[in-house]
Amino acid sequence: MRQLPPATILAFTATMTLLLLGWDLIFIESIDLYFKEGVGIEQVTVVLLVWAIGLLVWRLGLRRSLREWQLPLALLLMALRELDFDKRFTDQGVLKLRYYTSSEPLSDKLPGILLLLVLALMLYRLARRNLMPWLRGLRQRDLCAWLVAAAGVAGVIAKSIDGLARKLAPFGIEVPAIVDHRAGRIEELLEMLFVFLLIQAIVTARGAAPGRGAR
Repeated sequence: MRQLPPATILAFTATMTLLLLGWDLIFIESIDLYFKEGVGIEQVTVVLLVWAIGLLVWRLGLRRSLREWQLPLALLLMALRELDFDKRFTDQGVLKLRYYTSSEPLSDKLPGILLLLVLALMLYRLARRNLMPWLRGLRQRDLCAWLVAAAGVAGVIAKSIDGLARKLAPFGIEVPAIVDHRAGRIEELLEMLFVFLLIQAIVTARGAAPGRGAR
């Protein structure tokens, strides 16, 4: 299979993103809904994450993707998190500490415990197999590595301002409602930017072999 130029893939991704955002803007009832969970920008972010998984598997090849399963799994878990799967089957959410410290029977906590074990194994593999190549790429000014770094910055900022008023309240800092409202909108945009940067990193990565496994 002939490799498509990264610019072609990125142009398609940008066009798809604009069409999805435009569709929502036309048919959504209120601009506030555009930034609510499960619709609007968050919905587009999920589509981009699914697209990123497809691109990653295509670029690496199926066999190499299976060997490096921590990479597509990380993207899949991000998509499920955007869809609130961590809260869908429990009252508290499997990523909350109180879910594990509650008086619920152990059998009810087992799915969450298994998920945490998978997360721990995934993070271990990311650290062992991908961290040093990424750091080396940063030193060598590799575009892919710096795009991942930029995505990380966008993701950290997004999580930092999510629920800004709630996070600052324990410190006695009162955040005006309009500022908290705007921060929530910026957070959704940054999460979409995070995924878009990851897609650029995927298509500009060196050493990928579209349509083939690793040699």
